Amino acid sequence: MIDVMVVSDVPLLREGVARMIERMPDARLVATVGLPTAAVDHLRHRRVDVVVVDAQMDPDFRLVRTLSAAARVFVLLRLNQSATGPSAAAAAGASGVALATTSLRVLAESLRATARSARVAAVRTDDFKARTVVELRGPGGVLSPRESEILQLMAEGLVNETIAERLFLSIDTVRTHAKNLSRKLGVRCRAQAVAYAYQSGFMSAGRAS
Repeated sequence: MIDVMVVSDVPLLREGVARMIERMPDARLVATVGLPTAAVDHLRHRRVDVVVVDAQMDPDFRLVRTLSAAARVFVLLRLNQSATGPSAAAAAGASGVALATTSLRVLAESLRATARSARVAAVRTDDFKARTVVELRGPGGVLSPRESEILQLMAEGLVNETIAERLFLSIDTVRTHAKNLSRKLGVRCRAQAVAYAYQSGFMSAGRAS
């Protein structure tokens, strides 16, 4: 049985990963915490096999370095950390990394791999390899990294509910981002936004071969 602790100051992400772990037959959720100090304190009193850390709350990976002395650490990176995040996390002692947008199935497999090996198990998922930050400008302005991320997922055929689950956002937040990106691109509907993404070269530039 793999004992797992989840560390994130974003409730939706923390709870989403926790639910995934609770559904894994070979894993046990031992704690979910929102503060770095709480994570360190928990490890002082209980053994944990893998700690999942949200890199957004630990951008310099200091917490990863501290926690890795007592447990294997799996880091969830954000899209804007995809270029330098893997090497920085590994240097800090992480045993695995993935994008926070990685599918729950792949994330579960990656957690198992991390628990089995003390070596860095990661950058092994298609989701991580494929996504990069690409700037897209429309008549109404430049899309933010989050808007670009949502447009990529829209272009891949995901509905708002699935995008919300994948990004650990509320459905209303996804709808707001979709509305804003449509305004910036000067389009009226989802289909036009997706067409714009392909016609502009955004999708081919934003995904590795």
